[in-house]
Amino acid sequence: MEANNQEIVGYLVHSMNLLDALDENKSVCTKKKYSIDGTDYEHLSVIKYTIETEKVRNLDIFKLKKSNIPYFISEALKDLLAKSGAKGFAFLKVKTT
Repeated sequence: MEANNQEIVGYLVHSMNLLDALDENKSVCTKKKYSIDGTDYEHLSVIKYTIETEKVRNLDIFKLKKSNIPYFISEALKDLLAKSGAKGFAFLKVKTT
C-alpha cells in the first residue's frame, strides 16, 4: 500500500465501542471464582462466542466488555479488508442471536 509515494507500513486501530453483547447462555464458556487477599473475582473463559446482534446494532468494529479478544468486526468490514489486500489478520466466525 502506498500514499504520496511513501509506503504505508500499517495503521493503528482503537475502537471506543465497548459492548456488553456476549450471550453467555449460548456461548461455550466457563466461569471460575477465586479470591485474592479477601477480594472475590470471577474469570470468564470463552471457547466459542455467541454475540447478541441487537446490542451490536450496525457497528462494523467493537470489543466485548468481558473478553480478551482484541476486536470483533462485521462481515462487511472483513470483506472490505480482504478485497483491499490487507494482510496480518486472522478471522474466526462467531454465532449471533
